[in-house]
Amino acid sequence: MRDLPWIQSLAADPSQFNHTFLGLVDLSRTGFSASGIYLPAIALALVAAIMQFYQTRMLLPNDKDARKLSDILKQASSGQQADQSEVNAAISRGMIYFLPGVTFIFASSVASALALYFFTSSAVGYLQQIRILKEDEEEMHEIAEEVEQKPKKSKSKKKKKSS
Repeated sequence: MRDLPWIQSLAADPSQFNHTFLGLVDLSRTGFSASGIYLPAIALALVAAIMQFYQTRMLLPNDKDARKLSDILKQASSGQQADQSEVNAAISRGMIYFLPGVTFIFASSVASALALYFFTSSAVGYLQQIRILKEDEEEMHEIAEEVEQKPKKSKSKKKKKSS
């Protein structure tokens, strides 16, 4: 902190801190309060929830043949054993929509600085996942090319005769 005098002056007098984000959103206000609705905070909470949705959706496989949880439970009620991995996948698909909704409700009822934090962390996570998944995809292509280029070895074993 010795090399950063602006932090020292801010720590000495916190009233100098500006509570607005880009001059548009007062980060100390909530979206819903007794004084009414503050639309910039609600918009920030909505953007945070949308970003969380995209980040979560990126990690789940896109399985078009997947069954709904209700179908799995109906089948289980008729006496058939439910596959636990299929149940977990169905619940995860439902959480893609539920958790961003919870994030929106929570972020719009607390100071909008927290909604900005949710948005920033989801955006950084999304960008990290794009990079990592792209690197994984490139690595998988390299491995596939190496396998294709290697000649297939025939496994022939000579039998030894015992005397």
